[in-house]
Amino acid sequence: MSSIKKFSRDFSKDPDYSPSWRANQAFEYRRVHRELITRGEENFVVIPKDENDKYVVDYFSLLVNGVCRYPEVKYAHSCFSTNHSRGFGTKIQAMFLGQKSIEEIAESFKTEKTNIECYLKIFFDVIDYLDCETLIYSIIAPYDRWKETPQDVIASSIWMGLSYSFGWDSSKYILERRLNVTNEISSKLTAAMKNSLELQASEYVLGVRLVNHARPSDFDRHIAYTNALSLSEQMRSGEDSVNGDLFRKALWDGMKEVSSSLSYDDPARQLIGQKENELRDKGKKEIKQLEYFTPQPL
Repeated sequence: MSSIKKFSRDFSKDPDYSPSWRANQAFEYRRVHRELITRGEENFVVIPKDENDKYVVDYFSLLVNGVCRYPEVKYAHSCFSTNHSRGFGTKIQAMFLGQKSIEEIAESFKTEKTNIECYLKIFFDVIDYLDCETLIYSIIAPYDRWKETPQDVIASSIWMGLSYSFGWDSSKYILERRLNVTNEISSKLTAAMKNSLELQASEYVLGVRLVNHARPSDFDRHIAYTNALSLSEQMRSGEDSVNGDLFRKALWDGMKEVSSSLSYDDPARQLIGQKENELRDKGKKEIKQLEYFTPQPL
């Protein structure tokens, strides 16, 4: 018989911990069971004598024999197996991370408390680590794995991340696409999205900073940006739209000036040149239109 992998059951003792360790262990026992069946083995025992977790043993029985001793195990498995289409498992996890009690979650699903408890034990055992952000965020946002992460896992991460950060009572309006959003919640989520965009931009800039050498054009961009801010402050008036136009014009002029220091095949220079041509063509069209409608002398 092939060796049986033992999954970590305590994050404090082994950081290779998964909230679904009970399910993983049961699936591992099933794998070995199938292997022995394929080899024609008879009268074998898969479950080790030191396996003392009743949910692992009962879930293994359900996976292999289709029956289990505890009905809540079957309920938990149903949430897991249909999650790709109904999302009940992800919703239970998100609500739990969003500070909802097991009783409240059970009430929202019109089910027994034991069913929710069992699902969490088998598939999302984090009750002892809710205050451990290191573990929770490693579950919500796997380290630099987004390009190879399936879409359903990304969706689950979004649900859990929003709920853990803002609480279920706020995040449910986005996650469940509810229409009755209060102004307070809307403002809170809008501010969070703005901050998130700023963090994403910062992450990009810092990433470039760590892997690329500084260039003269980088200093020129800094000067152009600083000049644009200074001009904006100097020409500030009571009309925000005017001030915004001054800022945009100053920043655009600075970008055009800086782009001349870049090579002709530089993507930034090509993009700026293309935009400048579009603006120039637009100006010509507007002039022609004005000339066409100008009254002519008799």
